[in-house]
Amino acid sequence: MDFPLVQLKFQLTWWDLIQATVRATLQTKLLWITAFILGAFRTGMILNNGGDPAPAFGAGVWVVLLLVVVYLTIVPALSLTQQKRMAGLEVTLEVFETHLHIQHAYGNSELKWNAIVSVSSNGDALYLGLGPGKLLMVPRRALADPKQWNGLVGFCRGKIATKPA
Repeated sequence: MDFPLVQLKFQLTWWDLIQATVRATLQTKLLWITAFILGAFRTGMILNNGGDPAPAFGAGVWVVLLLVVVYLTIVPALSLTQQKRMAGLEVTLEVFETHLHIQHAYGNSELKWNAIVSVSSNGDALYLGLGPGKLLMVPRRALADPKQWNGLVGFCRGKIATKPA
């Protein structure tokens, strides 16, 4: 029988869901492509009407910022209304040499290491990227020992770095 290298138990909070949703949203290419195209379009409109380049560029930048702020407000809000049943959910994550096993009240799933496309970590969480807009988040509080946390992050990064192309 295969035994897990690490078993983590944690409860998802609203803050976890917001962090993961915003992070996934920022990684959405459509947001950045749309914002920059519309910003450039606004700048071009002002310049074509005989406007000064500096205010025209400033207007384009404001369009980009406005779109990003609106997108980062609306998308997470809509996502959280759909994920409201996830807040307070207790998750058990088992890390194996070949895969991850995720268990919670709504079911079980296995995730092979080659399905994970990226690993990133900030001080509060470990994020395993599963593709565009999809993340598996492990909050820092899941492991109390900093050495074990750093070991988990290093192990995950090593698994992704050595996976076959």
